[in-house]
Amino acid sequence: MQIFTLPPPDRKLFRGDTIVLEAAVSQAKKAFSLTGYTIWFTAKPDIGNPDSGSGVIQKTVGTGITVIDAADGKIRIVISPSDTAGINKTTTYQCDVQVKNTSTGEISTVARGAITVDLDVTQAS
Repeated sequence: MQIFTLPPPDRKLFRGDTIVLEAAVSQAKKAFSLTGYTIWFTAKPDIGNPDSGSGVIQKTVGTGITVIDAADGKIRIVISPSDTAGINKTTTYQCDVQVKNTSTGEISTVARGAITVDLDVTQAS
């Protein structure tokens, strides 16, 4: 499977904004079907924290991840305003996307990267 970058490097992300990441998983330059896979997105300010730790953002299908086209491996990840509302300084999150084949149990990391969330001025909700 090919690893894609999260997010595009020139994209500015701000505390309290809705952040939408879209990507496609491929293998040997061909679309990779996500049918029969569980998908996780995890972002942590400290990679050593457990997935349930403070400040961790975790999304799954139905709770922030939408499969746009399973056959073409296309997904959308939505980070909600509440996920970053509590930060009080510019924060860099290490993040990845993992998929699990529900038949075989095989887990693969299909994306890895970092997102930096800057402070905003307006804190409307």
